[in-house]
Amino acid sequence: MQPMSFASRIREAYEQSLGSPPALARLAGHACPLRADRGLGQEQEDRLLEAAVRAYRRERCAERAALVLELVAPALTLRLADLRPVPPAITDEDLAQQMLVELLWAAATMPLPDGAGFVERRLVLRAGDRVSRWLEREARRRAHSTELVERC
Repeated sequence: MQPMSFASRIREAYEQSLGSPPALARLAGHACPLRADRGLGQEQEDRLLEAAVRAYRRERCAERAALVLELVAPALTLRLADLRPVPPAITDEDLAQQMLVELLWAAATMPLPDGAGFVERRLVLRAGDRVSRWLEREARRRAHSTELVERC
């Protein structure tokens, strides 16, 4: 069996938690099709994602988390492709899970003024930076433990 891609797993979780695409419109407060079919300008995309993030902040539930992740999945997948695991401690699956956690953390906590621009970019950069720092810490720990083993 071939493993599913990161974006495919996000889409599957989205579909399972929401049940159907029309739920996207209800949660975001907009009548819109899925991301690939929207054809919106940057400002309209920002408003849609801003509405989804604000909905997630009001009620942190699986449906709203799935909505936010679905809206940023392409950019999140591209950012994840830039990161490398630190074997054996951190696998590709660990990286994907950590990226999702950090993206939702960013959605819940980053400053988001009304009418904010480049919302997707800001979310993905913040999540990616936190995952990069996590990987750097793990690499340092691994180097330190290797150094200790070599001394013995």
